[in-house]
Amino acid sequence: MEQAPSRTTYKYKPLETCHSHIRLLTLHPSQDGRDPIACSVESHLLELNPSYEALSYTWGDPNDICPTPIDVNGYPMNITTNLEAALRVLRYHDCTRILWIDAVCINQRDAQEKSCQIAMMGSLYEKADNVVIWLGSRSKDSDLAMSAISNLKSIFDFEHFNEETWNALENLFSRAWFRRVWVVQEFKRGRNPIFQCGHASFVWDRTGEILQEFWTSGHHVDLKNLKLLGETGKIISMASTRIDISVDANIDSQQAAQNLIRMLRVYSGYWATEAHDKIYGLLGLSNAFLFSNSEPPRIEYQRPVVDVYTDWARFLISTQNGLDILYAARRIPYESDLPSWVPDWRISGYNILLTLDVFRGLFRYTGPRLENYDTTPRFYGGNLLVVKGNIITTFTGDYVFSDVDHNFVAQKLDSQTPKALLFSYLMLGCKMKTATGQCSRVLFVHND
Repeated sequence: MEQAPSRTTYKYKPLETCHSHIRLLTLHPSQDGRDPIACSVESHLLELNPSYEALSYTWGDPNDICPTPIDVNGYPMNITTNLEAALRVLRYHDCTRILWIDAVCINQRDAQEKSCQIAMMGSLYEKADNVVIWLGSRSKDSDLAMSAISNLKSIFDFEHFNEETWNALENLFSRAWFRRVWVVQEFKRGRNPIFQCGHASFVWDRTGEILQEFWTSGHHVDLKNLKLLGETGKIISMASTRIDISVDANIDSQQAAQNLIRMLRVYSGYWATEAHDKIYGLLGLSNAFLFSNSEPPRIEYQRPVVDVYTDWARFLISTQNGLDILYAARRIPYESDLPSWVPDWRISGYNILLTLDVFRGLFRYTGPRLENYDTTPRFYGGNLLVVKGNIITTFTGDYVFSDVDHNFVAQKLDSQTPKALLFSYLMLGCKMKTATGQCSRVLFVHND
């Protein structure tokens, strides 16, 4: 008996205008949770404010493809196992659900369309009715963790958690979603964030303040819970961007460049499937990062990542008229194919640089008045950065640096506001211990 010919896979129709139109997925209902996923995809004009929810999730292993394709407009489409699991949970029994999902709503094989749609990501999440944050499928202890978070009434509830609950919370906050670069802007710009793990969920706006107080008030946390404190710091960092990074596009371009450099430094260790996304994934944090009054580099996935990093470093240096980005352009012991003044965002390990965040004022020159040089950074031949300045002092070969004055360092840390230290220690500080195994003094930030 002859086999029936297989259906051709779903093929995208070009968007009418990729700078203003988006595709939305209508997830069709099913009474039986075992039924295959069926949906339809249609084009919409974003300016008309269609009603939809935006999904924030991790793609997972790109080779981990669900063996059963989903049905899109009557044609099969292969998606990752993690996304298929999300759709199965999010599907209603008796009515449709309209979603925006990047893997389905963007033609990932069309570099031009992808570049256009990525530039709209901030507005796309901002205009959604809410953002659904898919942490992944249910595990043996995820329901316990989600229940504990959902029932939080105050920070003192943490004192009643047993070891099983602490371990469940640590496992939950260790999930891949919390380390993906794209989720930073998705969480920042999205309205009404709803965290979903399996069939359990909690609303961020109701529990976020308690989690933030938990992170900043170390006296409520035993030493054995340090790892949980560190994992929680990642979501607290993202929550801080919801308040501290203005969405306003009218912000001064010099300040916008400085803010973007800071975000690149803070989130350089986050994961991205494509190296381009170490920059592109943060541009949607603020409309100011579109630099509409100047000519920033375009989003172009077809360009080599070396060119993308170099172009953006050149643009940010020129726009800020400063060299703060050099703090991230370290080359020892790593050899890079980039110019020495261009940070290699592919390499993590310098997420937080305390010299800039905490001790910036100590590096300001306070000596005699110097000649008034034009210190504007200039570029020659594309990859050569030239700046003028004055020689303040010269270190000879026999110069010996003095030991660190720990009392001085402690005083500087004590002089910082909790919000300033929150940024500085969210990645590293909350996991630091002294040589005796006790909590370091920089571990916890107490409220004023």
